[in-house]
Amino acid sequence: MQTGNLPKGRRLSQQPTHPLVKRQPRRKPGMRILIPLVLGIFLASIGTAIGLFMQLYGSPLFPQVGNVQAPAAKNLITVTPSTQYDEVMHHFMNAMMQKNWKVMWSLLHPDARQYWQGEQDFIHVEQAKFGSIRFVNYSQDSPKIVYSWRNPDTTLIYQYAVTSSISLEAAAPENLLSAPSRLALTHGLFEHTLFALAQNRGLWLVLVAGPADLEAPLLVPASPPARKLVVPIFMYHHVSNKPTRNLLDYNLTVTTNDFAQQLTWLQQHGYHSISETDLFDGLYYGKVLPAHPVMLTFDDGYEDMFTDALPVLLAHHDRGVFYIITGMIGGSHMTWNQIRTLAGDGMQIASHTVHHVN
Repeated sequence: MQTGNLPKGRRLSQQPTHPLVKRQPRRKPGMRILIPLVLGIFLASIGTAIGLFMQLYGSPLFPQVGNVQAPAAKNLITVTPSTQYDEVMHHFMNAMMQKNWKVMWSLLHPDARQYWQGEQDFIHVEQAKFGSIRFVNYSQDSPKIVYSWRNPDTTLIYQYAVTSSISLEAAAPENLLSAPSRLALTHGLFEHTLFALAQNRGLWLVLVAGPADLEAPLLVPASPPARKLVVPIFMYHHVSNKPTRNLLDYNLTVTTNDFAQQLTWLQQHGYHSISETDLFDGLYYGKVLPAHPVMLTFDDGYEDMFTDALPVLLAHHDRGVFYIITGMIGGSHMTWNQIRTLAGDGMQIASHTVHHVN
């Protein structure tokens, strides 16, 4: 977020001066010491009270809501579950266990609702994906309040959010899912799915919906429905302003400046970036994709994907799909820590083989 600098040209008005008529008597030296001392004790007591409040309730005394950058003094603080956000988590998950999609929709944050094309889109997808699935049980990890938290579904930054992970145990009827999906479901496919809440007008609402989220693991039908979607897929290798050293690098490189202009052009003409999961949600469950969807994909996992492509994507609130060669980590390619940062910032990580021998 930007700092609140004074606009250029704004100056303090020059104050008129007057001749000094009479010198006031000096205060006693003791008063000079006593007044700041009393004031310091008073301010310190206020600071202690605020700190105690935050320890007891796990949130700022005067919280602000929305896409606001928070002070970086605290990154991750474990808090005791409260009757505010903890109840919303359980209310949402209990509604899911009962397949009450309408109640789940009512608990979504407005920013999460924008990810769907309305309530009927949400209900249709949840029913198509989970309608025949038998929910057994769910468990929740201890919630944490995270300051300056980036929503991986949208790349937007919130001053703070409460995050947890939900593990859902479920079972599928015979022949409903593909063999790999059914095997994955019986081996914890929905373990530790991200669940996140933020405040909106004083209410805690769901931003990332755990196993019900659009970015939750897919369940591949045994017989996928026949659907046709038209989605342009952009493929990048290098994004860099550095001079290329050979013809191959030249052919594989888009300059950082050109890449930024391309994303700006796409947004100005109504295009919306989607993830690979979004695409399969549309194919398998009939998810309504945004107008003019495109996929931004990046092959091979070169380091400039992290240093150059990622900042441009985040500045445009676009998401990309990065195909990583797992046998080529470090050096001219990204490190595992950089790849984890990509994932945490809302980018999708996919496989591009181990050695790229072909």
